[in-house]
Amino acid sequence: MFMRIVIAIGAICLPALPVLAQTPKPTVIITAKPISRLLSEYREMIRQVGGPSAGDNLVMAFDDKLKEQLGENGFEGVDINRPIAAYTVVKERFEDTNPILLVPINGEKEIIGFLKSMKMEASAVKDKKGLYMLRVRGLDFLPNDSFMQIVDGWAYIGLNGDDVGDAKNRLPIENLFSDADQSLFTVKLFPGQFPEKLLKEWLATMDMAVIGIGAFAGMGGPPEVQKMVQTFFDQGPKLLRRYAETGIKEVEEVRVQFSWEANTGDTLTELTLIPKAGSMLAKDIAARAATTHRFSGLTHAHAAIAVSANLPLFAKELREIIATVPGAMEAGLKSTNLPEQFQPLVEEVVKALTESIKKGDMDISFALVGPDKNGKFTLAMAVSMADTAAIEKTLRQTAKAGEFEKEFEFDVVKAAGISIHKVPIARAVHEELHLDMSKLFGEKPLAYVAFAKDAAFVTFGPDSLAVMKTAVASKTGPAPVLEVSANANSFHKLIAAVGTEKEATEFARLFGTEDKQVSLLRVYVEGGQTLKAKATLNLRYIPRLSLLD
Repeated sequence: MFMRIVIAIGAICLPALPVLAQTPKPTVIITAKPISRLLSEYREMIRQVGGPSAGDNLVMAFDDKLKEQLGENGFEGVDINRPIAAYTVVKERFEDTNPILLVPINGEKEIIGFLKSMKMEASAVKDKKGLYMLRVRGLDFLPNDSFMQIVDGWAYIGLNGDDVGDAKNRLPIENLFSDADQSLFTVKLFPGQFPEKLLKEWLATMDMAVIGIGAFAGMGGPPEVQKMVQTFFDQGPKLLRRYAETGIKEVEEVRVQFSWEANTGDTLTELTLIPKAGSMLAKDIAARAATTHRFSGLTHAHAAIAVSANLPLFAKELREIIATVPGAMEAGLKSTNLPEQFQPLVEEVVKALTESIKKGDMDISFALVGPDKNGKFTLAMAVSMADTAAIEKTLRQTAKAGEFEKEFEFDVVKAAGISIHKVPIARAVHEELHLDMSKLFGEKPLAYVAFAKDAAFVTFGPDSLAVMKTAVASKTGPAPVLEVSANANSFHKLIAAVGTEKEATEFARLFGTEDKQVSLLRVYVEGGQTLKAKATLNLRYIPRLSLLD
């Protein structure tokens, strides 16, 4: 009897109990450090991009522009010492998606004044405490009105709808920020929260667009170029579709974080992909080995510019696309004055490159070394290949006929057990190009080639034999997926060799002439429980190029 009474009372009271509202499940969340810190860091970034000669002026120009945009009251109404955020729940009808911006405020009246100074009108909504309708200039194209809800020192600004007016549609502050995240900006994407129906609609639209563009894109030009373009339009959408569908089904979260180190000038962009436990994607990521490079030791200590890349041929569609590039390059070479004697060699190289790409394993390195005592440079290139024996055989056959026969010298010397051959590259190129190359490589630059079991090497320039000996000795080792480095002293001399005195002076003013190899761009990828990709970009170099006259 007692239990019946308890159950009866519970049945009567249960409907009256408050229902715990579920928080929204956003598709995207963006968080950023307080505006005060963002401005401080950005000013220092500008200062480093400008360097000693222009940095302070760039900062002053930025501050003047900011003051012009904000007016005399600046950020009055916004608490610039608390973080900011934005998020959105992507809806099946994309036009109803309501991006929401969260701004920390100093007071309701003050934020209304700030919005007014920004040419935004805020009108209070009747009988809705803290809710305002916004009229935002430039957003008239949005199908729905925009609103702002003031809650506990925060302004929730919804740019395409009134979701912010209902507490159950607002993401709590504690669900957004993490003290452990020290990045300046963080973007979190939750693919599983993207509507599958909308994705299917977008992919169908993409397919129709590609069919229309692809029908005309491959027209004209050599057949090899047409094939490259057509393959891109055939395989590109397939790759995008497969990754989009896999993302929705097998990815828990994609996170992108941006930070930077003022002491070195390096920015760090880190992408983390968290797969769903037990998924095929999780197994693939866990099995990913550390990145290695066939020519990890090739980068020279005094290279004006050096590049090493491990081509990301992880997807069959990507391999199909890139495998058409060598053929298009061959067509381009044949359209020049390349002597007929060398065409079989070019064809064999293209064949080997294409096969290597299709197998999904290719490393490339490039270095411009120098200058020597005469101010000239030597170029070194290396490419991993699945089969170089056929290329070397064709090279020897090429040397037996034609006007260049006497200029070939085979087995000049051995280094690291590999034969090095002298070849007449300078005479094989177009005469006009040769004249331009003489400024950089000298009047009669030497050229050598060598073939390891799994790689081909080419050097060109006055020190090409010595550089070749170093190149063929390079071994496979841990390395970034991509690295670009430079030596300011060597690069300055490169500018002086091929440019004007004014250009060389301007380069020295912006970059200096320190004799030190510096990493400009570096990308790492590693597997495990998550897939991480890290990219560093040095602000003291690459962005500063825009300041060159």
